[in-house]
Amino acid sequence: MGEPASEATDLDPSVSPFVHPLRNWPSSPPDCYRGQLTPEFQRQLVQANAGLTREDCDWYHTTSLADRTTVKGQWDLRGHEESYLGGIALHGKRSG
Repeated sequence: MGEPASEATDLDPSVSPFVHPLRNWPSSPPDCYRGQLTPEFQRQLVQANAGLTREDCDWYHTTSLADRTTVKGQWDLRGHEESYLGGIALHGKRSG
């Protein structure tokens, strides 16, 4: 095996160094994301998925829904959300 890179000039220029996403947040979404929230795109998603049921889907997290049903997933973090999110206070916050 070769020696580890000791200087920046030894690094492969085709490999970008890691930059934390919150420190390098784009000012606009990447091209592949543009338009996904438009009413037309959302209408097409509704039509394409109209026949799906909950049973047709694979759920990553176990989720308690507003209609008081529970959908089982591979991970059940209910009651452990704070620990999973690294202790960040999110009470009263919303995502959008």
